[in-house]
Amino acid sequence: MKKALKGVSHIFIFLITANFISYLIRLIYARNLTTIEYGLFYAVVTFISFLTIFKEFGLNETLTKFISKFLVQKEYLSIKNSMIIAFVIQFVATGFISLIIIIFADYLAVNYFHSNLASPVLKLLAFAFWFDSLTVV
Repeated sequence: MKKALKGVSHIFIFLITANFISYLIRLIYARNLTTIEYGLFYAVVTFISFLTIFKEFGLNETLTKFISKFLVQKEYLSIKNSMIIAFVIQFVATGFISLIIIIFADYLAVNYFHSNLASPVLKLLAFAFWFDSLTVV
């Protein structure tokens, strides 16, 4: 119980710290960007965030179940293989989604966001979306 409480308190502290840093970043953006640029940036961030639904496919939850099962059965090779398969699926899926966003960034910028300024932001955040798949599994 003591170990669980310690773990929860660490997570809570990191969550509070991350939210504080996020608030400071938003404050910096709000002061240094125009209202249109600020709104456009967060519209693109929200668009990319919506696509995270398709990033994991429930693989992380599935890994939790099967890793526990494989640990009990002492099937360590199965754990490794499961993690590799989940990583490859997520890496390829996010790479494909990112590539589609990058290819259609100019079209999305003009027809969805109604601003050419969204194109480089879309491309940058699409790359970050793909890069984030390296940290998930």
